[in-house]
Amino acid sequence: MVNIDQLYSRAGTGRPESKTGLTNLFNALHAARRTHFEIWVSLRRRRLVVELGDPSSFGTTAYWLMQYSVHSTRLAAMSPRLGRTLKEETIACLLGGFGIPAEMALAAFDTLRDRGLLADGNQPTVEALQDALAAIRYSNGKIGRYRFARQRANRVHAAVSVFKREERIPEDPTSLRKWLLTLPGIGLKTASWVVRNWTSSCDVAILDIHLIRAGRRAGWFPLRWGVERDYDALEEAFLMACRALHIDADKLDAIIWEQMRMAGGAVRPTSRGRCRHPARSGSIGTNPNTGGTHGRTGIVGRRPCAPDPEVR
Repeated sequence: MVNIDQLYSRAGTGRPESKTGLTNLFNALHAARRTHFEIWVSLRRRRLVVELGDPSSFGTTAYWLMQYSVHSTRLAAMSPRLGRTLKEETIACLLGGFGIPAEMALAAFDTLRDRGLLADGNQPTVEALQDALAAIRYSNGKIGRYRFARQRANRVHAAVSVFKREERIPEDPTSLRKWLLTLPGIGLKTASWVVRNWTSSCDVAILDIHLIRAGRRAGWFPLRWGVERDYDALEEAFLMACRALHIDADKLDAIIWEQMRMAGGAVRPTSRGRCRHPARSGSIGTNPNTGGTHGRTGIVGRRPCAPDPEVR
């Protein structure tokens, strides 16, 4: 089994987010590509043995370690929050979801906030929310219509009502997620997304389709585990993998989301449960020594949420 501390020590980086010694880290990972590390998932009493893999191969654990070493310092300086208050953060995440591109969700949130519909003490009607979602303004000035306007208007209205009357909202991440699950239209993924953005907690995982595909490809998630019945086990596996690798779950999650989103269908599992390699062009997987910098900013927090099975 690979000793992560010794690997970092040999690379001369100390910790993976160091910007120095990237070439040494790549060489150390390449030399250890056939070695393994363990993930213990207590909820399933199962030990997963994961190969480190080649750092130049998209989707291996070693690849994500290289990406982390390049991007984590930049991400640490960025705020993951979308809203100014917990209420705004919750509504921003409510507006994301299955079939909703990140740009559309952010445009919808900005439109509601700019119109004063999310102001403290305000209780907008469902009709007012729906009208606003029918003409959302994008950052480039373009006007568009938000999908599922009626459904999300009802959910936003319900959330605003709860926040208006609730006096004591839990502050610790675990209790806050449990409380968020009581709101209409919020499942584990959306609740985890709110908690991650608002508290920067590394004790929750946002198990959207991008992270699931990446985890299966890297070997962190067994193929038979699904989000609907195994969310807790999958979350534990991801968090334990991050701890074993001595990296922060929130930063790795953001990096995976951005790169898997850009890769799109190229990394979807085939009928045999394997994933196709994305094209070796553009910004992903082209140069492991530079981390394949994608050139996009603001990726922490600004993410759509995959569908919650309980609210589809």
